[in-house]
Amino acid sequence: MPLVVRGNYEGVMIGINEVLNDHEYHLLFVPLGKKPEDWGSVLLDQRMDGCLILSRVREELLPLLKKGRLPATLINAAPTHGLPAVNADDYDGAIQATRHLLELGHKDIVFLLAQQPLHYSIAQRQQGYAEVMLQAGLGHHVRVFGGRVDDFVKWLKQASPRPTAIVAFTHFLAVKLLQVLWDAGLHVPDEVSVTTFSNAYPVEDTIPPLTAVALPTIEMGRTAAEMLLEQIETGGNAPAKCVVLKETLVKRRSTAPPDAKK
Repeated sequence: MPLVVRGNYEGVMIGINEVLNDHEYHLLFVPLGKKPEDWGSVLLDQRMDGCLILSRVREELLPLLKKGRLPATLINAAPTHGLPAVNADDYDGAIQATRHLLELGHKDIVFLLAQQPLHYSIAQRQQGYAEVMLQAGLGHHVRVFGGRVDDFVKWLKQASPRPTAIVAFTHFLAVKLLQVLWDAGLHVPDEVSVTTFSNAYPVEDTIPPLTAVALPTIEMGRTAAEMLLEQIETGGNAPAKCVVLKETLVKRRSTAPPDAKK
């Protein structure tokens, strides 16, 4: 099966490739399999000058980087082991999304986490959402749902009073949510507003188009590539910076005032 880079990482890879091409470096995408003992044959064959690591660092990878003297930079991953990192400000992104719903008049807003792999953004997005709700005096409405989307929509349909807005953790989750809400006869945004994170395909083409917090993916890729080149050129002695880039709310038709149907 071919490996397809999609979602946020499509933009990240565009940014990386632009910078590397300008400096006459080649980009090699290396998906690490489940067997760490097989990684060495790829990482230690003298083909690589450095590594850009996406999402998270596997502990078994660190000794190989050290053995191969490979400079590394993290992208969209929690800073660890003194490695440089480039991330998006998910905390502020969640604040923007939640404030947008409050400004529309929503008060009962639920955060749909569903089932996610461990990632630093989980805590940041939940914290941003919860803090805005607390500041608005709506702490009693703070709820995070971590189950299946189908179970969430069943609960939502029966809830009384029913939450009028949802912050979905990822755009993939939000697209699935739109489908399940439609199957359940709940109309977006007339009966419930939906906002999400990531402005990647297909958020602009869903029905309705999704309001989303756009991550600066191309800028993240460019910045990470520039930081890695700095590490390569200094033999790994450049300061290990952690850069956090701002997110931007893109408003579309999946969010509306809670009385929009009226």
